[in-house]
Amino acid sequence: MSADLHEDAYSSAKVKRSLVHFLVGKTGSAVIAIGMLLVLVRMLERESYGLYIVLLATLELVQLGSSLGCYPALNRYVPELLSRNQGLAVRRLLWLLSCWRGVTLAVACLIFASMARPLSGLLGFPNFAAIIALYAVVIFLEGAARYFDVVFETLLLQGVSQSAVLLRNGLRLAGILLAFSFDMEFSLLIFVWIEITASACGLGFSILLTARHVNAIARTRPGDQAMPSVSRMRTYVTPAYLAQVVGLAQGPDLVKMLVAKLSGAVQTGAFGFAAALASMLQRYLPVFLLIGMVRPLFVSQQARGRDPARLILLANLVFKLNVFVIAPVAMLLLVVGERLTGTLSGGKFPEAWQYLAALLLLLVAQTLHVVLGLIALAAEEARAGLLGTMYGLAGIAAGLLLYPLMGPLSMCAGLIVSELIWCWVMHGALKRHGFHFRIDWSGLLRLWLAAAAAMLPLLLGRAYLLGSSLLALMSAIAFTGLLYLFIARLLRPFSGSERHLINSALPKPIFVW
Repeated sequence: MSADLHEDAYSSAKVKRSLVHFLVGKTGSAVIAIGMLLVLVRMLERESYGLYIVLLATLELVQLGSSLGCYPALNRYVPELLSRNQGLAVRRLLWLLSCWRGVTLAVACLIFASMARPLSGLLGFPNFAAIIALYAVVIFLEGAARYFDVVFETLLLQGVSQSAVLLRNGLRLAGILLAFSFDMEFSLLIFVWIEITASACGLGFSILLTARHVNAIARTRPGDQAMPSVSRMRTYVTPAYLAQVVGLAQGPDLVKMLVAKLSGAVQTGAFGFAAALASMLQRYLPVFLLIGMVRPLFVSQQARGRDPARLILLANLVFKLNVFVIAPVAMLLLVVGERLTGTLSGGKFPEAWQYLAALLLLLVAQTLHVVLGLIALAAEEARAGLLGTMYGLAGIAAGLLLYPLMGPLSMCAGLIVSELIWCWVMHGALKRHGFHFRIDWSGLLRLWLAAAAAMLPLLLGRAYLLGSSLLALMSAIAFTGLLYLFIARLLRPFSGSERHLINSALPKPIFVW
């Protein structure tokens, strides 16, 4: 640890080491997450699974809504102080933010638990009030553990961050297997207790390692600078937090709850299953996959006065890399989506494919949102984010108005419109800061053309594949993926400078698209 602490907090060596830890941890998390998703969707009753989707959405809403500025302050000012070797200021800021986070989360969870009975009726699950109340414990423990995940990311401790996530998810999967080994009748209540145990263990692990590392930073690089002034932090954090709260109305989590109220448990399960698959894909897209590493690097680059053009280049490249992954998956769903989602859900939700396809288009807009948000974070621009979020509520309102005609698909369309409005407002604000972000429309068009062309053989054999074995379907999908990579290689959607930038970060120059 000593050598690690004495090097530059965001040196290239530390970034590469964090990347290795990150990829190993994410691979393990992906395997566990897929395993849990497929087990739960098969073992829980449709109504119980629908409630579980709503509870997951509630966790996201409560833990983000109750943060009261912790995350914007954490993401913006810890990397800035650490890049300047101000260890004592980092420790003091983290101590204050951690105490504040614990208090706000506890109050929010107590309020949530006290409202369990009226909430159960409001959401259409009147017989599950006790489980909803118990889930408040999960929200507190998991919400606190996720806060420390972000702390580790701002300190570029990806090895620790991924260990904490793996520990929690591994304990959840172990709990499920243990329940089966004792021939217990698996239910949502049992899984909630498994969640409580896993989150509590993970939280204890995270608190101990945070204290250990932050104290070491304060000893080895104490610095002589105080924390940023309260007025400066308030100027950035207040609009950033308000945008975060208003933005909860533009996310899939609130939409899941609206679908539960408007359509009932079964359709909530189908939409929730699609949202879970989309969320899983989202986590492993480049911009979302690396967000914990990229965010502090953007801030540290800006704090050191680096060229803004490099930030623009990186942001645009990450956006195209995400579309590189999303385009073939979206096209695949249009051809064999019903068979695919039906197989993955054990035959329960074959209709989920249409929601998943719409949510993948939403991912494209969310990717643009995130890359613009990274630049805004470096520029300390939060007011435009709040303004764009408020304007974006018009998309949600339009989705609700069209719900009787289109069902949950109208909400997906509303979410896409909301994201595009936000991006338009933020793009204008960043131009005023001197950040001129331009989308490579030619490269994006070639990506979508490659995806469409690769689907032609699959489309011709669609009638056979709908009734074929799972092995035949998977083989056809694998062939289509290879064909997509070949066609994309011919069309070259990435520029020479973009390929060079990607290959410079890889052990060997294998990126040829």
